[in-house]
Amino acid sequence: MGSSSVFYIDTSVLISMLDRECRFAKEEMVRAAKKLLYDVKRHRHQLKVSVIALGELLNVALREEHGFTLLEELRELKQRLGESLVLCHSPRLRGDYSDLYSVVNKIVEIDDYLRDSAADVHILAVAILDREADAFYTTDKNILMSKKLKDAINEMRRERCFNKGLKIKPLQ
Repeated sequence: MGSSSVFYIDTSVLISMLDRECRFAKEEMVRAAKKLLYDVKRHRHQLKVSVIALGELLNVALREEHGFTLLEELRELKQRLGESLVLCHSPRLRGDYSDLYSVVNKIVEIDDYLRDSAADVHILAVAILDREADAFYTTDKNILMSKKLKDAINEMRRERCFNKGLKIKPLQ
């Protein structure tokens, strides 16, 4: 078995992981999220959930009927995965993360649509600057389909002398 990987997930992927009854996510997304969780546990990968994604999850939980089930599921997931699930990932703005906001600006310059998706941009920027990160899982079609964005992400990582690129992966 190879070394474990580090995966970042956006809010829609997180909700799909927690939504057993398909109240907030489509059934196929919930199935795909279960598969990803199985792989994480089986291969001892690490999932990083940013403070931004947790804030968006809390907003859904407070706003929607039955939303608190998502928070209960999150607690259970943390108990099951232990240290493999890093919650509230919010790095200090030092070292690799010192230019977080310049990375955010580069992302929105590449794709103007993303100016309306501030949370996803912030989560992605943190993943770009995490030298251990292997993949960013999302359901955002603009992020998934933008070759220009993917090329820029890997260029930003090369500029920082990171040993690996960052794969942008769909939840499937």
